[in-house]
Amino acid sequence: MNRELPLVSVIVPVYNVEKYLRQCLDSLISQTLQNIEIICVNDASPDNSLAILKEYEAKDKRIIVVDLYENMRQGGARNRGIEYARANYIAFVDSDDWVSVDIYEKLFACALMNDADIVNCDYYEYRGEDNIKKYIKYKELTFNMLKEIANKEFILRLPSPCHNLYRKAIFSDNELRFPEQIFWEDAAIMSLIFLLADKIVKVNEPLYYYRLNNDSTSRRKNNYRFFERLIGANLFFQNLKAFGFYEKYKEEIDYQYINLTYDAIIWGCLNDFRPIEKKRLEMAKIDIIKNIPDFRNNKYYKSRGFSAKKIIVNCITVNTKLGIVMYILYNFLHFFVRRMLRIKP
Repeated sequence: MNRELPLVSVIVPVYNVEKYLRQCLDSLISQTLQNIEIICVNDASPDNSLAILKEYEAKDKRIIVVDLYENMRQGGARNRGIEYARANYIAFVDSDDWVSVDIYEKLFACALMNDADIVNCDYYEYRGEDNIKKYIKYKELTFNMLKEIANKEFILRLPSPCHNLYRKAIFSDNELRFPEQIFWEDAAIMSLIFLLADKIVKVNEPLYYYRLNNDSTSRRKNNYRFFERLIGANLFFQNLKAFGFYEKYKEEIDYQYINLTYDAIIWGCLNDFRPIEKKRLEMAKIDIIKNIPDFRNNKYYKSRGFSAKKIIVNCITVNTKLGIVMYILYNFLHFFVRRMLRIKP
């Protein structure tokens, strides 16, 4: 017997989140839009996450548990969810986050009213019960601009996979999937998804709660998964070229690639590893010079002005050893000045 097709398929990648998973699932099964399906993809979690998912699946028929035997990371888990999704609209929720009970009623209604491909909303950043802040990624004005102007914003400020509702056809018609088994997979594809959408609208409310976890991979020191960011950065660059957006948005794509490669990766090699990761730093340096040899002439990069960080990173591309020496000197002077300011006269 065929089940009634859901209006929205919510895809939840799950890995090692037994501490937060119930809060996430409770927020989804309490949705005021009841005709949804909740596809939970257990990404080979070694903790108790699968048992919790099975418990919820047994009491709510809208929950579908997909159990992966190999860890595919978040991109792979999202892709499996897309394959299972039956609704015309899909959404992504990270399993340590949660949502307002009316998020999908409001996003879906807005999608129908505007025949939209993507509906965006604001969100909260949660750092603890006494530290919850509203965050506006894009102002409504962005969505009322000409698409060509809005597209520049979607490149310069990478969209998040969450707090959006997507027409599933964006993925199926363009054969789009998230990169699998890498960290920072969303950087590779999110701008492209927004550029391929014909119509994007916004609900001006914070309806998604994003938990900032200090234990997350992106915040750990000496974690070598960090360097998968370089793969994500190169895929970002290659994907937008492959779909024909590079000539039209060269300045914006180059600048975001500079941010992803130059700022995040080169500075990360200096700041987040002890000893400093010289070999990986050289790899990032080679990539940016190969892809954007004239990066210093990028209009957005030039407008940033001078800073110690910019000077050090610029030095790296000329002479790696000199750049490292300058970084060490900068850190010493920074430490010395802070110590002096603490000394009372």
